[in-house]
Amino acid sequence: MKTQNRSHRLFAQVSLGEIIGADDPIEYGCVNSKRCYFVIIDRNGYPALAIEYQGSGHYSAKADERDAVKRAALENAGVPVVEVLEHYVWQEVEDDIEAALALREAA
Repeated sequence: MKTQNRSHRLFAQVSLGEIIGADDPIEYGCVNSKRCYFVIIDRNGYPALAIEYQGSGHYSAKADERDAVKRAALENAGVPVVEVLEHYVWQEVEDDIEAALALREAA
């Protein structure tokens, strides 16, 4: 990735309940039971970006439902998501991540 003056950290298999809160216990339970493939946090420890891999075994009704819950929770929390498809091109993924982080920093 391009070297920026950033202090981001990458974490794998992060429970959404660790990075997103919810006032309602039922909502929190729903969010807490979901995981992101990767989460990038900023220098203050706040989630800056979620990265989700959509591999070949990922497309099912249950996966779609889980992804919808994850997307909604992340969107409500203001955390952008980069989705990586099965036959990805690394340069495109890198560009998407860089663009999402730049937008987040500009906000």
